[in-house]
Amino acid sequence: MLRKFYKNFLKKVFLSIGLHTVIKKIEYHANNLPKFIKYKLSGSSYTLSISKASADFMVDFFEEFKRLHYKTDSKVELKYLLKNAQEEDIFWDIGANIGTHSLLMASVLSSGYVYSFEPHPSNYSKLQENIEKNRFENIKVMKNALGNEDKKLYLTNSNTVPGYGEHQVTSSQSDNKIPIKVRKADDISECDNPTIVKIDVEGAEMDVLRGMEKILKNNVRYIICEVHRSEGSEVTEATNLLSEYGFDINIILDNGHNVQIEGIKY
Repeated sequence: MLRKFYKNFLKKVFLSIGLHTVIKKIEYHANNLPKFIKYKLSGSSYTLSISKASADFMVDFFEEFKRLHYKTDSKVELKYLLKNAQEEDIFWDIGANIGTHSLLMASVLSSGYVYSFEPHPSNYSKLQENIEKNRFENIKVMKNALGNEDKKLYLTNSNTVPGYGEHQVTSSQSDNKIPIKVRKADDISECDNPTIVKIDVEGAEMDVLRGMEKILKNNVRYIICEVHRSEGSEVTEATNLLSEYGFDINIILDNGHNVQIEGIKY
């Protein structure tokens, strides 16, 4: 009882002086870094399995380990994607990072194909490594972002470690930003049109959705789009647009910062 009182009291103190978030981060790393170190000492690759899907990942950094071992929202997305996947589907993974969604989907699409869109150099390189590790031949990586028109933009480069997923697209140039090529999905001819899509692009989701209007109306039967409230995106704007494209909408996760929207065509 006394311990609980002091814990709540200290929490209020830390909140009042703005240190609660810092303390939570320190606590998180103190609890989880030993697990990562133990894993690294074992010298094995990390196997991620959900339902009938499975893939191996090369993990060199804690960010990658966190993404595979703890990232709950990604695992929610994966469960829904895998549940709705058909073996002949064409899957577009927009914002592929190191490939958690791409590789697990590739493992179950026996007669289908995966196109992974990932513009950040570190994540792109690690995604290629993970594909080679699994010897998947039904997956292709596109080193560009998607948007509402073809153009050159910049990617924030606050963390170059693979697995980090909070890089934002911006039009402003500076020394610590990476130039990237943005393409309009509806104009891409070298990829098969998708039947199933996942979008996780750190606040740029509306540009992506507007740039693939034809594809979403005519080809896609299932989509999961993560809307980033913290980056100023509006959930109602995304749901209204997907409804216009012919999807029935469900909210599958809302953690206060990000919302995962499911769109289905029956």
